[in-house]
Amino acid sequence: MSSSARSLPILFQGEQPRTVNMSNAPLQSSTFCAHDFVPWRFQQSQRPSAFDETSSSFCQSCASSIMGFGLLCCGCMCAVHFDCYDYPEGNAHHQYAVESDSGTQKLAVHRFCLIPPSKRDADLVTVKRAQHNFRHVNLFTLPICFHCLLPIWGCQALHCTTCKLFVHLTCLDQPLAICGIVDIRSIHMTVSLDSISRTFADYYGDIFLSSEDMGKQSFEEISVSSAMLWTQLQIYINGLALGSFVLASNGHEDTTEGFELQYLVELYEAYLSSGKLPVSAALGEYLEANRHNPSSSAIMFDWSTLAYISSTIKSSYDTQSPPSGASPDLRVPGENVATQDGNDAARHPFEVVTLGHLRNSLGYEFNMLSEGPARHYLSHLHKLGFFTCANFPTCVPEPAKSSQRCSFPLPLGFDLSPDVETLVSAIEACLSDLDLSVNEYGFLLLVRRFWPSGLASEYALRRLSHAVLSWIFTEDDSLAKILRDFIPKGIDLPGIRSASDAPVWPTAHDARRAQNSSVNNGGDYVAARRSLLSRYAARWLLALHDQDVVTYARLLSEIIQDIASCLESSCPNVHEPSSTAERSLRFIIRLCRASVDFTALDDLFLMWLQTLEPEVLDTASLPILQRLLNRDSAESTSRHTTFVDQIFAQVDGHVVKLSDPWGMVRRAAKQNGLLDSLRWLRLFARSGVDINVPIFAEYSELSRKGLVILNQGSVFAEAALLSAWTRSMGRQDLQKSVSTMVSSLLPTIQNTLRSSDNNAACTSTFIRQSLATCLLLYGCDRAMLVSNGMITEEDIKNLPSRRKQNTRVAHATDPIIIDGELMLVLSTLVATGMEQVVCLIAKFLHSFITHASLLEAHEVDNFVLRNGSTLYPCIWHFYGIQHHEIASIRTTLFLRILIVDPQSFHEFVSLMSGPTVAWNIRLLALDRLFRMTLDITSPDFVVENRPWKHSVVDLFYHAFEPLWIDEKEEVRTAVDTWLQTLLSAHLDAIASCWDDAFPSLRVSERLRLVSFLLQLQSHFPTWRVLSWSTIIETLLEYDYLQHNSNEDDGPAAAHLEMYGLRTQSDAHPRDLDPDIHSIQISIALLGLRMMKNGVEIDLTSCLKFKLYMAKIVGFSGAQMVSAFHGRAFSIHLDGFSTIPTQSLPCVNEFARILDAPHPFDLPPSLMNSPFTEDDKPCRVLIGSIWMDVVLGAFCAMDEPLKLPALTLKSLLEALMTMIYKHDFDSPALRHLDILLRKALKKTLDLLLVDLSYDSRQVALSVIETYIKRGSAISGALVTESIERAVALVALLKHNAEDILVTQAKSFIENTLVTLAPSGVFCSLCKRPLDSDFFTVIKSIAEDQSRRASSSQESLREVLLQSVVTQPPDADWKINHNIALNVKEYTESIYFEGLSKWLIKDLITWLTVTARRASALGSNAGFDPNLLLYISATLLQYNKAHAKDLLECTETVLRVALSRSNVEKQSLIRTVHAVSSLSDTSLSSKEDFVSSNTNHVAQILLEVLEDVFRARTRVTPSTLNAIIETILCTDVRIYSSPGRAGTVELRQVACSGLYFLHNHAWMITESSAELSASIAVSRLVLHAIDIGHTSLSEMIAEGFEKSTQAGTVVRAWNILLLGVLSDSADTHIRVLLEQLNVFTPAYYKCLGTYVHEGTTPSESAVADVEHAFIALKLWLLLAQMPLVNSTRESPSVKVIWNELWPPFEALVDLFKADSVPEDLLPLATTVWSSVANLFLFVLQSRSPVGLDTIPHAAMLNRLRDSGRRNSALSKLSRALDGELLPELLPSAVVTQAKQDVENAEKLRVLESVQRPMERRRDMWIPT
Repeated sequence: MSSSARSLPILFQGEQPRTVNMSNAPLQSSTFCAHDFVPWRFQQSQRPSAFDETSSSFCQSCASSIMGFGLLCCGCMCAVHFDCYDYPEGNAHHQYAVESDSGTQKLAVHRFCLIPPSKRDADLVTVKRAQHNFRHVNLFTLPICFHCLLPIWGCQALHCTTCKLFVHLTCLDQPLAICGIVDIRSIHMTVSLDSISRTFADYYGDIFLSSEDMGKQSFEEISVSSAMLWTQLQIYINGLALGSFVLASNGHEDTTEGFELQYLVELYEAYLSSGKLPVSAALGEYLEANRHNPSSSAIMFDWSTLAYISSTIKSSYDTQSPPSGASPDLRVPGENVATQDGNDAARHPFEVVTLGHLRNSLGYEFNMLSEGPARHYLSHLHKLGFFTCANFPTCVPEPAKSSQRCSFPLPLGFDLSPDVETLVSAIEACLSDLDLSVNEYGFLLLVRRFWPSGLASEYALRRLSHAVLSWIFTEDDSLAKILRDFIPKGIDLPGIRSASDAPVWPTAHDARRAQNSSVNNGGDYVAARRSLLSRYAARWLLALHDQDVVTYARLLSEIIQDIASCLESSCPNVHEPSSTAERSLRFIIRLCRASVDFTALDDLFLMWLQTLEPEVLDTASLPILQRLLNRDSAESTSRHTTFVDQIFAQVDGHVVKLSDPWGMVRRAAKQNGLLDSLRWLRLFARSGVDINVPIFAEYSELSRKGLVILNQGSVFAEAALLSAWTRSMGRQDLQKSVSTMVSSLLPTIQNTLRSSDNNAACTSTFIRQSLATCLLLYGCDRAMLVSNGMITEEDIKNLPSRRKQNTRVAHATDPIIIDGELMLVLSTLVATGMEQVVCLIAKFLHSFITHASLLEAHEVDNFVLRNGSTLYPCIWHFYGIQHHEIASIRTTLFLRILIVDPQSFHEFVSLMSGPTVAWNIRLLALDRLFRMTLDITSPDFVVENRPWKHSVVDLFYHAFEPLWIDEKEEVRTAVDTWLQTLLSAHLDAIASCWDDAFPSLRVSERLRLVSFLLQLQSHFPTWRVLSWSTIIETLLEYDYLQHNSNEDDGPAAAHLEMYGLRTQSDAHPRDLDPDIHSIQISIALLGLRMMKNGVEIDLTSCLKFKLYMAKIVGFSGAQMVSAFHGRAFSIHLDGFSTIPTQSLPCVNEFARILDAPHPFDLPPSLMNSPFTEDDKPCRVLIGSIWMDVVLGAFCAMDEPLKLPALTLKSLLEALMTMIYKHDFDSPALRHLDILLRKALKKTLDLLLVDLSYDSRQVALSVIETYIKRGSAISGALVTESIERAVALVALLKHNAEDILVTQAKSFIENTLVTLAPSGVFCSLCKRPLDSDFFTVIKSIAEDQSRRASSSQESLREVLLQSVVTQPPDADWKINHNIALNVKEYTESIYFEGLSKWLIKDLITWLTVTARRASALGSNAGFDPNLLLYISATLLQYNKAHAKDLLECTETVLRVALSRSNVEKQSLIRTVHAVSSLSDTSLSSKEDFVSSNTNHVAQILLEVLEDVFRARTRVTPSTLNAIIETILCTDVRIYSSPGRAGTVELRQVACSGLYFLHNHAWMITESSAELSASIAVSRLVLHAIDIGHTSLSEMIAEGFEKSTQAGTVVRAWNILLLGVLSDSADTHIRVLLEQLNVFTPAYYKCLGTYVHEGTTPSESAVADVEHAFIALKLWLLLAQMPLVNSTRESPSVKVIWNELWPPFEALVDLFKADSVPEDLLPLATTVWSSVANLFLFVLQSRSPVGLDTIPHAAMLNRLRDSGRRNSALSKLSRALDGELLPELLPSAVVTQAKQDVENAEKLRVLESVQRPMERRRDMWIPT
């Protein structure tokens, strides 16, 4: 080794190290519970995973196995994962800054273990240097020495407990930095790869071998070297991962490669796994004895191997052939050396030897000839505590230190020394102590010094195993002592840590935790013992088990027998064989609970069974067997073993079964004989063991193969009976095994029964026990079976109590039936005729059918159904034997079977009395059947809790049907004679059977019975074959089945539903079987016919019957509810969808019932009538009960046409019958009038469908008849009837020859004539009516006028007067309909020749309606234009009343114009109507007409004048309509020259200009305002066109008083838009001439903002926008082509030069870099306007656009301003040369309109949101 290598310490735990400079090192105290963890390599275990917890590689922290690198405490032998190592004193953290980046922090984690002292009272060794407190530690991560900054190789170093730094042992002699002042930096944690490699080679250079040299080394040398290198590699990897050191990178070397350690480890392990290395004789002998493979053995990390080598090297060795490679300096001749003549006795171990002796022993005995491996191995043994060295610091085997003495304080199990006896005795003494700490000392000696090995003596292992097992078995006794002697007295438990003690690390995952304030109790003692068991005892026993499983089982069995025998000898009063067997079994169970039987349980249990005596096998009961074999017991206790339940485990990826006691018993049976196995099975059963059914099945299969004889079968039957007696629930499959056994032995049984020897009794017992076993499985009561003799007291003797075994928790399996094979055997045995056997079988069948508690009724039924053909012959034989034991049970048995299987009975009876049978035999069979019929009243002829009467119905069929179906007259006569002899009691009983049986019959049986009863009723009409309750219950059942077929709450829920109490939400109806519907309808028809025939029925039955009849008809939601007064019930009809097809016969029956003459006292509450003050029954017809059902069904039908024609006609006839025959004024029926109206409305719908003429005639007759009753005058039915009749006429195309048309017109006329005074026509007018209505009414009115006399009032006038005499409705949509219908009526039916009274009523109606509508505004849903149309029509065709009508028209017009939106067409119609008055030929009216010719026109002008002068206000649309009316009518009607007080058109036009610049727009109607303003401009131009005035005059008059320049510009813009809209040359020319008039206003508008210091107004943005629009429109106007142009018109350039300068000045004021934020919107508007203006100039191809040079600077400034919008961006591209598309004038006009509208919106918004006072300090910059 080089001088730079670090010395390797070999120290015992906690021994003080010494160097030259450490002679006076101070000591410090330490804790007693410190661990001494060392690095360890854990091998992969080949055991099942279930044994992981008892393995030495089991992590005490996370409770999982350790693979590979881990940590082992060589003191307490606990192991933990490296990742689980969070030992409080074994982790250190350093946080330091990265040198390259001071802001980045890194964390270094060190893991180590402080080496504890060697003795309990010794202090911890602490070395003090430079105020450091150094402690020796075992390293788990590679640290860096803080002094020399080099890595610390090896597994030990010095660690400062204060500053947490590490240092080499050799660096202690160097000047160290003072503790606490070392600033941990990156340099302290960083080391180069070169330093790593160099220092590693220096330290481990003695074990470095080349590939050539490795082949010359021994297996031991390579194994040691490989283990050391592998351990160092793991420490290196852990340090690198946790940052305990950092590899430095200089840019030229790879920090992840180049370190040779990984390569060396792989190379050494490759050589080890090759199997070519020589193994020493000593090690080879050990490996062979323990069946270990050398290639997979790790002599450094196997404790047993380490103990063996330690024991070997401390003994003398043979020097006959000294190793050539041994160091001569370490050989000490003459000391501890055995000569070649010495024997084994001379080679005894020594307690003290020299270090040289140990070194030489390694070389001589284990071929460790190389210095390095031997040195490291001795260091490893010393570190693990196998020997100690005194007064020696490092124990390096140097020549000068060869005489250093090493001591072995304790013997090892491998020693050939008397001290081994002392060791074993010490272990036995420790384990027998009550103190658990003493027990732990003994276990530590056991696992550390005497680990099981193949070289250990069998005697020693037996003694140690005996001690361990005794310690396990004495747990209960020890716990009893603790509970008796310690806990009551408050004495601390021996060897138990109290809750106040500091917790021990690692804490076991199953440790018992207690609060600090708690005291220890028995649970703590038990928990501590279990901890010792799992940590020491179980591991040691597992190692012993792994040596040889069979030997281990035999050893345990012998020890258990010894202990049990010793205990028996200590109890002189107990010498029974069963007690010894039971005690031995208890010890086996105790081993199972302790989980130390491992895989030896089967062998151990078999050995125990083979030791049992015959007395125990035949009579004894050992309940303790349940704890071993019963799965339930194992699962119900908290201390069960995992091996009792045949747990499967993983071993090398394969699934293996750890324990299978039952399989062992079966295998032993094949080897030792079937009888022994059956006797064991009987013992298990007698002991209460739950034997699985498959085990019995295996034995029964052997009987099927013929391998079982009768005496063996008897043992099997007894075992099965005992097992079933103990637990019968859930084991019903056992009967299959019993059945197989009985059937297999049937020939033997038959032969035995025929013989008279003693075997007959054995056979009878076998049959009895087999049948009794089956009955137990069926759930028969045990006391009952004992009482009837199926089970004897001798059979159940010595059985354990069932109450203590918790056998009632199991559940029976379904289905439970008698095996078919067993039934065949029973039928065969019955056929033998042996009375005793027949009685047993009769009892068996009776008990099974009537007393099997586990069998549901349907299971018994299924059994009977499957075996009916076998049971009836058996019963027939039962009736043939006269024996008192079965005389009382065969009747009940027969009826019980008959209930279930009537089919077999039918077949049997058919066989006896069928048509093919001779009539005399048939007559004898009928006589037998009639006797059975007479026996229905017998007390024994009953089955409790079963509806048995349905079974005898079939008996009645066979007894009574021959009355009409038998072909033989003699037979029919005999049947009739028997029927005549039946008394009334029999008839009542028969009817009772039908009543009781009907609900329980199947569908086909019910259908047959109903048909039978219907035929029987025809023969006996006075016989009530079914009661009303049966009929109602049947209907109830099928109704419930239809709606709740998937539910299980059964008839109870059905009864609740009948009273409206549902168990859950309504379900959708299900589709039922057609036969069920047939039964339902048939039974309903039966009830209806009974009612029709006058059969008495009570009110309750009537109510229930009505409920289900309603459901049959289609009311699925019908239910019985409480009446209004709460004292009775009524039927609530709901949920109707359609009438089912199958219910049509019942519907057809309703017409007959309604026509039935039988009276009935009907309370009003039964009909759900609200008129129930006293609920006195009303005398009505029986059919009145069904009126609400018929009416409800008819009203609820969605598609009545889908009904058959006859059914629909029947319903209509039923309605007719109700109207004519039933009293709707009765309190019980009065409320049905509303429902009748609905039905009549439904009838109305039939008039317009494709239906037969006779049905529609009936329907129309029904309506007409009902109206004639006078009860529908105020209802809506009349109006609907008239509308439907009108629609019918229109549908039939007004064919006068059609009988339906004639009937419909007659109905309409009669109804109108009769009910017109009542307002029927007014009600019609409140609805929207089509043209067909007025066509039909016109036809009827004309026909009536032709037929009416001169004195008779006209129908037309009556109808109109009935409408106009009514005041307006509150709903103005209705008033709108009335006005619209009156307009149609007056225009198409009655518009001239109106009487003055009608005219007066019309004028009043129009005036009132108009005035009331005006108060509502324009959004009320009423159109006032309709009133103008009506007044215009009346005025046009009734000139005789012109004066009154003209006044009415004026009033209506003024009211309409003031508040509503009046249309242009209504105004034109009114103007034309007034104008038509001038054409009258009446000379007496000429003056009047002349004075009113232009009156309406004057009204329009007056309204316009008032609107323009702001004296009144109209809506913009109305204003537009007025102007359009003036523009499109004759201008002469607006001229009234010379008339005083009239308004001229010129005046209105001038006022229009005033309106244009003074009117305030409404922002919500800006579009309408714009349209109205343009219309005003057109009116101004129209006034100019007709020559009333000139534009300049009107401008002077209209604008002279204006002070708002902005609004004036807006007015000019409106005029410009008006001119540009029609493009008339005259208008363009006239307007261009007014440029000089516009210019001042324009300059005034913009000049306001040009002057310095002027504060902008709220409308500044709108004014600028209007100025921009005006400039653009004037340029467009100048560019418009004229047909006759004049030179006086200004050109485009003139307009530009005139209007641009003020705009340019405004642009110059707003520079982009000097605009305040508050003026930014105005500036943006200016910039955008300029950009859009120049874009317009360029796109319109204006001459101005050809010369933009004067404006280039301004445009460039705008482009470069940084302010961007769409206009500026587009202008920028145009200035850059982009060609813009040409702009059409129409597009400019459209855009200008939009701009004007937007500007006005902005004006309104600005005036509201930005008042002047908020900007009083703002001014426009200059």
